[in-house]
Amino acid sequence: MYWKRLVTALVICVAAMHVYAQDATVTTSPQSTAPESAPAAPAPRVALVYRSSLPLQAARRIALAIEAKAQERKSPVAVAILDDAGDVKLAYVMDGEGVMSLEWAKAKALTAHVFKKSTNKGEFRVWNIDNKTMVLGVAGGHPLMINNQLVGAIGVSGTRSEDDDLIAQAGLDEFNKLFK
Repeated sequence: MYWKRLVTALVICVAAMHVYAQDATVTTSPQSTAPESAPAAPAPRVALVYRSSLPLQAARRIALAIEAKAQERKSPVAVAILDDAGDVKLAYVMDGEGVMSLEWAKAKALTAHVFKKSTNKGEFRVWNIDNKTMVLGVAGGHPLMINNQLVGAIGVSGTRSEDDDLIAQAGLDEFNKLFK
């Protein structure tokens, strides 16, 4: 019984806050010098969150550049592209490559995203945080930055580490063509 009352009270509070937020307007005081015929101006709407995320179309172009480089080198790879929040924006495995490479590509992209630097730097490490694997010291992951702001990350896996990095660089070059 207590829980039902508590939940009901919370629902009423949330609904009241929602109605209040929709009805918020700027009102004039009685001492205002504005003519009575002038209507009160509505309160300006302000965006609460500003995000700069990688558009899907850009992620596709980056992936195509990576795929073209991989085909040129006759090395099928897995590609993972993350958005600014670290969530997968686009991920796939080229024909001829194993699905486990996709997990490595995601780990490389996530590590580049979290540390905001390429994964080929540092001592080799693998760890798991909140069921997300990250890896350092293995080339193939790069952050995507615009004006020092992280907008995404890319990860490539499937060949030797140096080749993964070379193929990932093609995606980074395409990103720079698009946004710089």
